Amino acid sequence: MIHATGVMKTVGAAVDNLDDLAPIVPVLTKLGKKHAKYKVVPEHFPIVGEALLKTLDQGLGKLWTGEMKASWVKLWVITVSVMKPALIEGIEEATEAKGKKESS
Repeated sequence: MIHATGVMKTVGAAVDNLDDLAPIVPVLTKLGKKHAKYKVVPEHFPIVGEALLKTLDQGLGKLWTGEMKASWVKLWVITVSVMKPALIEGIEEATEAKGKKESS
């Protein structure tokens, strides 16, 4: 439940800043790196994105318009464009740290 609350707060901040996402970039970067320790891999992003859009579609029903979907897709693409490189960096850092620890 704590994770879901955090996700919704981050999504809310992104939605609040749709016209200027610069303030949310550091948050998304940090989240991307943090998710490396949870064994998230880049291949998870399309799965999560699809689940998010399907959930919104089912939850909002007739309120889910083409314009709304386009906005959410745009937000998701931006989110992935920031989080994915940070995740990859976090994975690389964890791998290096593990290698150093094992060679000591």
